[in-house]
Amino acid sequence: MALIAACAEKLRRRLAGNPTTVGLLPTPTDVQAASALLAELWEVTRRHGYDPREWEAVADLPGACLALVLSAPDETEPARAD
Repeated sequence: MALIAACAEKLRRRLAGNPTTVGLLPTPTDVQAASALLAELWEVTRRHGYDPREWEAVADLPGACLALVLSAPDETEPARAD
């Protein structure tokens, strides 16, 4: 959870002070969801014979997990009819 929390704090600092981005700030629930996703991805990584630290060389996996959670549609908003 510490890696995701660090990503969330970095994002908060980057978005702080901009009123148009307040809704983009990660909540504790977002951090928990991203941490759970990261833990599962690490477990899959281990099952495939890799060390989860190997991700650092190719991708920001904690940041990607947080971005994915934050990009999910808000369940409180009505669905759009496209």
